[in-house]
Amino acid sequence: MVQKGGKLSNRVLNPEIATLHEDDEGDVTLTLKRGKFAEFLFVFLGAKETLSKNYRHDFTVKIEDLLQFHYLLTQKIEKEQFISMMLETATIQYDDDTNRTINTFESIEKYSEHRDVGVVAFDLSWNFVFKTPNQQDIQQQKVNVFFETYSTSSHTGSITVRIEHTNQLWAAEVLRLFEEHISKLAIRYTFVYRTLRYMKRFGVVDAISTACILFIIGGGIYVMIQRKALLEPFKTQSEFIFDISDVIIKNKNDLDIGLLLQFFLLKDLRHEPRAIVSELQKEGHFNPKYNDVIDKLTSGYYDNEKKSERVSPNIDLMLQEIKAMQNIQWAYSYLKFALFYLVGYCFSALYLKLFRIQSILALTTKGIKQMEKQEKEKSTLVQFIFGIMASLIAAVIYGYTIRLLLIK
Repeated sequence: MVQKGGKLSNRVLNPEIATLHEDDEGDVTLTLKRGKFAEFLFVFLGAKETLSKNYRHDFTVKIEDLLQFHYLLTQKIEKEQFISMMLETATIQYDDDTNRTINTFESIEKYSEHRDVGVVAFDLSWNFVFKTPNQQDIQQQKVNVFFETYSTSSHTGSITVRIEHTNQLWAAEVLRLFEEHISKLAIRYTFVYRTLRYMKRFGVVDAISTACILFIIGGGIYVMIQRKALLEPFKTQSEFIFDISDVIIKNKNDLDIGLLLQFFLLKDLRHEPRAIVSELQKEGHFNPKYNDVIDKLTSGYYDNEKKSERVSPNIDLMLQEIKAMQNIQWAYSYLKFALFYLVGYCFSALYLKLFRIQSILALTTKGIKQMEKQEKEKSTLVQFIFGIMASLIAAVIYGYTIRLLLIK
């Protein structure tokens, strides 16, 4: 190829593709490497605009699914355009950090891998040079589809379609055509899984679970403190009121007003210094029937924290417990709800984790085995069995915890 009196764009001066030579007369000679003419032509024509879209969802792709992209694209162009040249390239990335490049459709169609490796990314590109029937200009279009089994940004699989074009309408039609096929490759989750994932995505479920955990901790401590006070046995210091009451009961037949008034006086003097009580007793301010009680009081007997051997629960204690239970009933009800919600949340989170379907490029023997194993382990039947087992276990955990922490 010779050009006189002109300049060739430097963007094609790749020595792997072509070299330029200018003689003394100003003639420029372009020499192309053997088999590089198509690549040179694609670089020379360039692309003016880019249309791209990224699909972030998990998928399962087999070799026939990849070939379908090629069939859809070539059928469209054959129907509408006159193709002058096409170059197709596929780059495969494996899970052992190796890569492989294929440059013909026939090689992609007959693709096989003899090593025990899985495919983590697949990049498929088409370069077209054609002329429309009603235009004289030669156009270049480049279409690229990139599959990635795990994207660090979305934590899911990813499919990216990128179209470098000189015809916006044509690029939009290709994108729509590919989008229909990509929708068929997306993982179809069960209704329950989609609903739980949708609820969890907004963060409200996590916020409520955090509140439930805090309420269970705080409310549980409150209830246990209240119940601890109710379930504690009577101590020796509790015998004082029973002893002075016993004096009144034993003398109910000949009860005088002085004995009754001294009952209330002793109650008020319970926490006064012992010397004062002892002095009042010596001066004869108390009926002798109270002497045994006063002797115990001044000797410090009622200050003992040991368990009482004389006082046992009775109807008064039961009434006192009923009154105290009314104070903690609201906490008890909310604790049951919080516990129920938390158990359900934990098993829902476990369900979403266990039955999350990973993106797989089933192009090798290893990938096909992974796909078959995943389909078997995460089938609808297995999910149904998990639901039954989780319900039974949740009921046992809920019932046991209620009895352990919130028993009435």
